[in-house]
Amino acid sequence: MNHTPQKRFYDHRRKVNRYSSNFNNPNTSKIFNRNRKTLDSYVNAMSGFGGQHDPMKRLTYNISTILDRSTMELLYRQDWLSRKIIETIPDDCTRKWIDIHIPDEKNVRDIQEKLKKLNAIVKIKEAMINARLYGGSVILLGIANGQAPIESLDYDNIDDILYLNVLDMTSLTVASYYKDPFKPNYGEPEFYKLNTKLRSDNDNLIDHRIHETRLLRFDGAYLPEFTRHINKGWNDSVLNSMQQALKQYGTSIQAGALLFQDFISKVLKMPNLSELLQSDDGRRALELRLQYAIANFSSLGIILLGENEEFSKIQTPISGLAELIDKYIQIVSASSSIPRARLFGQSLGTLAGATETTRAYYDYLCGYQIDHLQPQLMKLIKILLNSKNGLTKGIEPEEWNFKFNSLWDATDKELTTARKMQGQTDELYIKNKTLTSEEVGRSRFRPDGYSFDTIVDFDKRKGEFYQESISQFEFNKDPKKEEKENKNNINPPNNTNQ
Repeated sequence: MNHTPQKRFYDHRRKVNRYSSNFNNPNTSKIFNRNRKTLDSYVNAMSGFGGQHDPMKRLTYNISTILDRSTMELLYRQDWLSRKIIETIPDDCTRKWIDIHIPDEKNVRDIQEKLKKLNAIVKIKEAMINARLYGGSVILLGIANGQAPIESLDYDNIDDILYLNVLDMTSLTVASYYKDPFKPNYGEPEFYKLNTKLRSDNDNLIDHRIHETRLLRFDGAYLPEFTRHINKGWNDSVLNSMQQALKQYGTSIQAGALLFQDFISKVLKMPNLSELLQSDDGRRALELRLQYAIANFSSLGIILLGENEEFSKIQTPISGLAELIDKYIQIVSASSSIPRARLFGQSLGTLAGATETTRAYYDYLCGYQIDHLQPQLMKLIKILLNSKNGLTKGIEPEEWNFKFNSLWDATDKELTTARKMQGQTDELYIKNKTLTSEEVGRSRFRPDGYSFDTIVDFDKRKGEFYQESISQFEFNKDPKKEEKENKNNINPPNNTNQ
């Protein structure tokens, strides 16, 4: 009988496991010597450690349930912890917004005003919340340029951005991907399809296809490429990997609430209880007795006892419950990457320790801003700078950038000390002619407030350097030598060899 390689492999494994409890058997020693390369774990034949009876050998990872859309929305609407996990990072990432750097301050004010008009902060925050909840979302850019949404965006033909519309992953599906493996966007979505069936107007079902250049995409928890394709081109909800931690925390809180309900149990001992339960009249008498006892105990704080009756209270022990709930709080905080002080409002440890934890969290947010928010904002601002109806008239400045404002709020004392040190540094820069007083004044005192960032006008410096070089060249000229050179040019010397 012919066996497949897979069947021969499992038959061999069963043979090895059958003899694994006796290493002294000469038959099994040959087997283990022959398969020493595959048996790369410790085995104790006497205790069963590492053998077929070891629980770790039979321990496997079970597939858990993937949250569907309705469950995600229920958690977001009804569970305060899930809602806070979804909203905290988008709130913190957009709280201080951005500082745009363009040589012309008028253009900076124009871009900021345009972003306010588009309600960009609220729209971007909403898109990030949807991405973390569902796994992905986009902002549809309402670009006025006379082109169809299916066409790739032409940056040289942009009139204006009229609106920003937020769509989650269920409203927009990936229609096709870039297929050229020699392009940097290989494997990424090229066209999206708008799902109009979700809207109430089902009579007007239009196949809207949108090119990816007209969208700002925001993603949730990362998924590998193969799994992402199975998930219709989108990433994962952050709640999927946290559902076990959320269940454990919720169960501990509910169990604690049940314990508090039975924290103190009241016991009334009645010697004739068995006799009362044997007849209907006795049961009615028992019920009246209990009602009378409860009513008097509730109103007067006392209990009336008959002959041979006893009343006592039994307290339910809850020692260790607070420590157990605290462990689950730590698990939820670690799985969400949000410190417990921010997530649960608890301050732990010393002031220095809390400060260090907050700074570590802000460093994490800075990385999150760079990965999830910066590329989309760069694209949005670039489109605004290329808009013909803007202050730049469609001419994008050669040098522009932006940065996220610091999330750490310094105290008045820290700000005063920092400005004093910056002033001393600026004084040295001006004294050594590294910076000019105009550059320092324009950099520090901006329309939107004091800034520690220094902006150098390189175009102006190039012109000044050119004029300075011309002046230095004219200053180093020798008048007599120049006059002699001019005479030689007019009357060249005779060549006696001719």
